[in-house]
Amino acid sequence: MNYVERVQRQSLGLQIASVLRKSILVGQISSGEHLAEPLLAETFGTSRAPVREALSLMIREGFAIRERNGRVIVTAMTFRDIEDLYETRLLIEKHAIRRAVEKAVPKSVIAEMKNVLEGPIAASDFAERDVDFHELIVQLAENKFLVQSWRNTKDIFRTIIEITDNSKPLTLVHDEHKSIVSLIEHGDFDAALDLLTTHVGTGIQVMKTIISR
Repeated sequence: MNYVERVQRQSLGLQIASVLRKSILVGQISSGEHLAEPLLAETFGTSRAPVREALSLMIREGFAIRERNGRVIVTAMTFRDIEDLYETRLLIEKHAIRRAVEKAVPKSVIAEMKNVLEGPIAASDFAERDVDFHELIVQLAENKFLVQSWRNTKDIFRTIIEITDNSKPLTLVHDEHKSIVSLIEHGDFDAALDLLTTHVGTGIQVMKTIISR
């Protein structure tokens, strides 16, 4: 299954959640706004079940709260939230690289990273390939609990990548990924950590700019 097919086969609830998440992050849905289940079902042309799934996910990810009367209200991301989110991501990914220093870098993971980077660069599947690449960085640590911790925010970062990758050419992002793999493969871990920090740091600044609008 290719990346486009994978996205297309997501459940309707996950697709609705992706739209809501992106709309909240870019400010199209404001903090304090009521996410009304009937209205959303009508908007997306679906039954209420997928909308409930999407709203539950928004609450779990911190983009909304459920009040005592059952209303689901948006809680938009703040500067601090973005900083904390990226800090967590960098802590996990950089720790994974440091763990790889302590033992032989798993050749199978390096091969998978290279495989993700193969093929033409297309906007339609770039975000999916991007998150897969960064998940493989975490897999370098060969720690299933670390991987699960990263996956808990994977959908959020997929959406953020869809937003922030437009801030610079996809070919540049792709080249940075290739450089990170090469540095890790050749044991230049300090340079890999520096490049990863710069690479991820661009997203922080773009998201802060979007939030401040």
